[in-house]
Amino acid sequence: MSGFFKKIILFGFIFLIGGFIFYFSYKFSKKADCPRKEGVIIAFGDSLVEGYGVKENENFVSILSKKVEEPILNKGRSGEPPKLHLIDSKKMF
Repeated sequence: MSGFFKKIILFGFIFLIGGFIFYFSYKFSKKADCPRKEGVIIAFGDSLVEGYGVKENENFVSILSKKVEEPILNKGRSGEPPKLHLIDSKKMF
């Protein structure tokens, strides 16, 4: 088989794989058709939730909020153990 045909087959294979990736990323990125419920989404936790070391719009809570198209209240705090988060959450409700 000549080099030209190998390049054509390789290009076709890459194109096919790219098509599958595009199709499935589009298919699963659609917002789910779920009934809407009233309330507030709150993310609380440690520095990972707070987004320590990254810009405010780059933490995972901000990214998740954009993805689900709903506001999420970020209550992450660096340096606090989970027990304090539990106590604070009881005060919020």
